[in-house]
Amino acid sequence: MPVEVIDLYAELLFFHILLRIVNDESKEIRDKLNLLIAKLVTKIGGAKMGAVLTTVLNMGSSGEKE
Repeated sequence: MPVEVIDLYAELLFFHILLRIVNDESKEIRDKLNLLIAKLVTKIGGAKMGAVLTTVLNMGSSGEKE
């Protein structure tokens, strides 16, 4: 699949899978989703991956006080 197509849906897929990893009770499913995230990360273009990582970092720091 072309990187352009993957990039188009990358954020949606990434966060949907991430939420599933956090909320699924089955270790087998979480392990398979972890593999899927790893594969997705290798396929995402550099600029889109930067946007995804920025969003993740911003989510992690949204509750911090300065």
